[in-house]
Amino acid sequence: MTPLRPPRLASTRAALVFSLALLALLLCPRVASAHEIDLSRGDYRSSPDGAEAWIEMSRPDLVRLLPSLDRDGDGALSNDEIVASDAANARLLSLISAKRGGVDCAGAVVQLAPSDDKGGLFGVRFGPCEGDAPLVAIQVGRLFAATSFSHRQTAFVHVEGEEKPREALIHGQDARVEVPVAGATAPAAPAARGAWPIAKESLVFGVEHILFGYDHVLFLLGLVLLGGRMRDFATTITAFTLSHSITLGIMVMGVVAPPATIIEPVIALSIAYVGVENFFVKDLQRRWRVAFVFGFIHGFGFASAVGDKLSSERLPLALATFNLGVELGQLALLAVIVPLLVLLRKQAWAQPRGVQIISGAIVVMGLYWFVERVFLA
Repeated sequence: MTPLRPPRLASTRAALVFSLALLALLLCPRVASAHEIDLSRGDYRSSPDGAEAWIEMSRPDLVRLLPSLDRDGDGALSNDEIVASDAANARLLSLISAKRGGVDCAGAVVQLAPSDDKGGLFGVRFGPCEGDAPLVAIQVGRLFAATSFSHRQTAFVHVEGEEKPREALIHGQDARVEVPVAGATAPAAPAARGAWPIAKESLVFGVEHILFGYDHVLFLLGLVLLGGRMRDFATTITAFTLSHSITLGIMVMGVVAPPATIIEPVIALSIAYVGVENFFVKDLQRRWRVAFVFGFIHGFGFASAVGDKLSSERLPLALATFNLGVELGQLALLAVIVPLLVLLRKQAWAQPRGVQIISGAIVVMGLYWFVERVFLA
């Protein structure tokens, strides 16, 4: 693919301003989703006549789950809006249920409230459970599906007599948690999972994270926007993967842990930088250096977003397959982006106006995310 000529900054200024404004308006509703994967925490324990579930999730997830809470219709939830209501309670009980020995347990919402300035917490108590099995099976898959198909939850099952809760990463429409009944002999903890289930889970998690991490996607788009040879693309992607794998690993292993309040704004600035560089870059063969340097920062972003959700049973394997999933996700994106760039190159207006407009939009989004993460977080 022949490189597109770097655009001249002085040309098409009016069209650029108009197009940037239009693209920003189209993209801004997605800003809240940048660098997010739907994650929640669940604490499950027995109750005197059954079991209970306490689930904490982000406010964007909560508003998707319980749209009736968003009384002002702004797509976000204030503390005052996260309160129990008949509509919210009915919605929750339609999505989470429990059985003991195949017999349904009655359910009641016992709390719905803010957990902090970014999340919400709700509790559901099940009972009486009249079956005779030693376990209450709490079905949460429909709850996950109501947020997004990529939703993951770190589930903690608190068992009487055990000092530490049993931990598992659960997902999917069939997800469920089994809680030992109070007073009953709890079954032994599940055996450690084999290598393949952990590898598969982490691989899929890596693919999902890059596909739904819009800031990473925009960064990669900026790097390849000017075109170049496939060898240059491969070198750039490999450099990015190598550097982010290093920082992801050292952060998950506990070697160093820079705060997300610093990392996330720097990631936003890296996006803006790549967009600005597109106006001036001459040597496309050396852009792998930019990818390599900023890959270290993006690796810290990966770790802060998903590091504690990777399986701790075989952490080196989980890290390796997560990174492989990220690499596969990036290659899948390139398989879509490069043909589109080839088509763009064939359009008369794209030499150089199209690249200029898209690069400007990348700058706008990077700066928007920077302001949001520094001043609005």
